[in-house]
Amino acid sequence: MVQQSILTESFRNAEVNQLNWIFGASRNGALPPILTARSTSSASPGGLPGGGTDTAGNGVLRLTNNTTSQGSFVIYDRPINASAGLSVDFVLYSYGSTTPGADGLSFFLIDGSQKPTTAGAVGRSLGYSLDSDPGFEAAGIVGGYLGIGFDEYGNFSTNLAGAGGGATRTAQSITVRGREGLTYPLLATTGTLPGGARIDAESETRGTGRRARIDLTASGVLSVFFDLNGDSTLTENERVISNVNVVTDNGALPSTFKFGFSASTGGLTNVHEVNNLEIKTFDGAYTPLVSFPPINSLVTPNNPLVVTASLDVASTQPVVIPLNIGGTATRGTDYSLSADSITIEPGQTTGSVVLTSNTLAANGKTVQISLQTPSNAALNPDATSRNATLTAPSDYLSIVLQNPGTSQTAIWGLNGNVLAPSAFVQLNGNVVQPGTDWRLISNNADFNADSIPDMVWYNTANTRTAIWYMQPGTTGLYNVIGNNSFVSLPGATSPVQPGAGWELVTVATRSGSTPEFVWENRISGASAIWQLNISPTTGAATVATPAGTLIKDSNGNTLLTGGAAGGWKLIGAGNFGGSGTKDLLWFNTTTTETTIWQLNGTTLLSAGSVKTSGGATAVTGAGWQPVAIANVDQTGTDEIVWQNGGQVAVWSLGSNFTLNAKSTTLAQTLAAGEQIQAVADVDLDGTLDLLARITTSNVDTTRIYTIDPTTFAVRTPTTARFVTFPGQTAPVVTGDARWNIIDPELVTAAVT
Repeated sequence: MVQQSILTESFRNAEVNQLNWIFGASRNGALPPILTARSTSSASPGGLPGGGTDTAGNGVLRLTNNTTSQGSFVIYDRPINASAGLSVDFVLYSYGSTTPGADGLSFFLIDGSQKPTTAGAVGRSLGYSLDSDPGFEAAGIVGGYLGIGFDEYGNFSTNLAGAGGGATRTAQSITVRGREGLTYPLLATTGTLPGGARIDAESETRGTGRRARIDLTASGVLSVFFDLNGDSTLTENERVISNVNVVTDNGALPSTFKFGFSASTGGLTNVHEVNNLEIKTFDGAYTPLVSFPPINSLVTPNNPLVVTASLDVASTQPVVIPLNIGGTATRGTDYSLSADSITIEPGQTTGSVVLTSNTLAANGKTVQISLQTPSNAALNPDATSRNATLTAPSDYLSIVLQNPGTSQTAIWGLNGNVLAPSAFVQLNGNVVQPGTDWRLISNNADFNADSIPDMVWYNTANTRTAIWYMQPGTTGLYNVIGNNSFVSLPGATSPVQPGAGWELVTVATRSGSTPEFVWENRISGASAIWQLNISPTTGAATVATPAGTLIKDSNGNTLLTGGAAGGWKLIGAGNFGGSGTKDLLWFNTTTTETTIWQLNGTTLLSAGSVKTSGGATAVTGAGWQPVAIANVDQTGTDEIVWQNGGQVAVWSLGSNFTLNAKSTTLAQTLAAGEQIQAVADVDLDGTLDLLARITTSNVDTTRIYTIDPTTFAVRTPTTARFVTFPGQTAPVVTGDARWNIIDPELVTAAVT
């Protein structure tokens, strides 16, 4: 017999491995399930809440405590393929009881095409089946196919918990009930377990638990094993339900299953917990399921759509998924598609094609993409169509502002210097205020491949980071949070906290299009780069290579600048060497010299100080600060923009990071109190502009200075333009100088 692992979930840590769970309390006044090694009561998206005091690696999933009238459930809300059968192994704990203890715990399998949001009836029905007792009537779980009840009190086998069964309870028994459509019929029961074996421990503490295994063959033959002697192993003598053909009385197996756990107490109690869950095929290789989130997207000539399909388990063979294309748009005329199928290579879990709008005349037309039968995989029943609308509204620049005092975030759409749509960032219709410790670092990196820039946040107090996956709102601005995730280390722990001294400086794209976090430790002078893995189904963000993130020299030694004590500060990332990669720019606040690091991954290839044409180290002198890295001359490599009070300078670099003749200090100065906060092409004419805001007064105007790409001088007319409201000449004033521009981003509105 050959088995393949499908998923493992220990429930021992502060986070689950797969963020595909839903959960809830099963009755009024009951407590929700918790991970006992998770300290916070809130759950990550797709995760489970916490509230226990166990240490990492020693936790469990607690479904009830030992108080009366409790009941909760968890459901793994992503289907798994049943074509090779299933073998489900876990450890259950039941203890701290009254005498007798109650009620019990169930493991259940439900039709993978169904979408239950609650479990079944509590008490005797153990969260799986119905309850027909007058005055206690309640429905069973939606889509239920099999429920295996580990029944301390003994009521799961009675005729009040579903079709079949007797009137008398059987304590310390294991019972199997069937599908929803047949009123959850009794399929098999052990009677009282042999030899005085118990499901619950007559103890106030957790102890070692009891291992259970549920085997279901591809043809529907069910066996249940239970650790009768408590030695944590399962033998043939512990097969307590043997080779029951459930198809005979329960109907055909669904092609896919979802699964879950539930537990209950009533007037009598027990603590109910599980951990060490492992699901394998019963016999044979697992056929992975293809998922295809039904996201509706907007596509423009400037904003192509990456269409991604994913597998729940990587395959050893290429998975090819033919695409079925529909909609009102014409392929080849209105849009192009990079391939007719999505290919997921062996060992990988995602593959994609790119949809590009070809013409502005396609405005309003639609493209519908659905998946046909894949090779070497099967379709997830949730893999519905994906819709894209080709739009051609007016392009405009979108700038994002954050107020660290109020922790609000706003987006301004600019049509030239005129304020077009504007909106606060919202979640579920409410303006989001994450807290004054949170700083917005970036708004121009797309992490989840939906062609929409996402927001990256850093907490100055605890050094946590988070990603907000943005979606368009009613104004066409990307101001609605569609999903979000803290960034964690692999292994599903709590959000990673780099610790004292570490600051997230920027988000960069190096060697391709994968966004990366760039960190500096202001105490030690170390620096690090995080490349992230993003779950295509939940958006959960994890650090891809936590052991290899520190930037090191070619000998493997961690590079240390000396940190704040040495005067060095990481400014950001840019393309200074013409290689197309992102190089790191460092500035020394004491000596005012600058240094550039060129990297291969996290290894230093070369480093050099910026020098004058005569070969001396270039220094700016006191007061000058680097304020932007931008391709001002539009020739391929980036320039460094400096500010000293009202003065502005632009450094252009040649070979070996030497200042070339174009480097200059601008003749025109900024107005008093203005600070350069962004460099962007406001007019969408191929020429970059400086965006400067008043930061010393609550008359906080925003002004635009257009820079000539050849001379770096402010273009004629030299009178800078204020950002104004439509039809007005007076500058826009928020009344709060704490608003700072974070990242400009070209956005195509979803408004026609």
